[in-house]
Amino acid sequence: SKYSTLENYYKKWQGELLGFKRFDLINEKKIGEKEFNEKLKNFPELLKDSTLISQYDSFNEIAKPLNFVNDYFVEALSAIEIVNASARFKTLISISGDSTNREKKINDEILKLKKDFREFYRNYNASLDLKICKAVLSISYSNLAKQYIPKKIFIEGRRKDNFKKYCSQIYKNSLLADSAGLMKFLNSFKRNDVKKILKDPAYSLSLNIAENQTKLQTNLRKVNSHLSQLQRNYIRDLILINQTGKFYPDANSSLRVSYGKVESVEVNDGMLFNYFTTADGILDKLKANDSVYKIPQKLSELIKNRNYGRYGSGGILPVAFLSSVHTTNGNSGSPTLNSKGELIGVNYDRIWEGVVSDYYYDEKHGRNISLDIRYALFIIEKFGNAGWLLNEMKIVN
Repeated sequence: SKYSTLENYYKKWQGELLGFKRFDLINEKKIGEKEFNEKLKNFPELLKDSTLISQYDSFNEIAKPLNFVNDYFVEALSAIEIVNASARFKTLISISGDSTNREKKINDEILKLKKDFREFYRNYNASLDLKICKAVLSISYSNLAKQYIPKKIFIEGRRKDNFKKYCSQIYKNSLLADSAGLMKFLNSFKRNDVKKILKDPAYSLSLNIAENQTKLQTNLRKVNSHLSQLQRNYIRDLILINQTGKFYPDANSSLRVSYGKVESVEVNDGMLFNYFTTADGILDKLKANDSVYKIPQKLSELIKNRNYGRYGSGGILPVAFLSSVHTTNGNSGSPTLNSKGELIGVNYDRIWEGVVSDYYYDEKHGRNISLDIRYALFIIEKFGNAGWLLNEMKIVN
């Protein structure tokens, strides 16, 4: 699942870059900014904002190196799982050091930690994490500005052994290096055992990283505060100078309703994506010894036998469909309704060639993907043997 998540993000970023090139968005933005400055001249009351774009550029130049460092903290240093997981001890350390807290509060936190760590170890590969640790610390030491390099990384980086000894000691001596040993430690935990956690090499590194990240975030917030104010002024001026233009509402953190049509798309010259897929494609994707794409044997048999019940037609079971509805991150799981308000699908993705819609929506290429409700009902009734759930629904044929 971790591999699939990384692959999914990578492909999304590749799709966004493809869209930026296809629509020449950087140049389009520059043209738009030039037009903005020209139109401002016709509004004397807005002349105070004649330097707005140049101010934007100046603050973005300040933010650029800070965002570069922030990416290292968010994408790289946080990828060292044993270090990241050790930070979960923070609450236990805090409540154990406060004599006013009763033992029950400590015991409740220990129960929570045991549950969290069991889940952590379920999908944890220590040897791979060790390799990641060495690689991440090495590139962080080489590429980060000195003031943002965590102290321990800076000290160990000067040893010139590419962090081999330091990382090996972490994975040998940390409480988290041995799942059975960690559970034994938590089962017999006493307040005074906090000292062992504070000396833990993984936890110590996590504190170092958090300290430097906090310093970075403080500086980044100051710059982003200026950029946010400039953004508000920019949008306000855009509305004033383009009074006949159309502006999308800011739908962040609020209910959003989009409209569109179920339709196919030609993503490239001669490459047409049909507007729907079928269960046949589920079997077509299967390859021998594929460790990533697998399906349950029962589902495979249902499809091979075309045992679709009332949800198939002519030996075909619809699985997903495309539509020109504009969706974005966070919309997954949203209902897809027809013009009668009937549930016909569940939104869950966008085509790779259309993910640039977060920056620029193009009706020719922007397509979201919805799970066909017929396939969902098929899974519930035929595969999951939970047909009784359908008794709570009104099924429209």
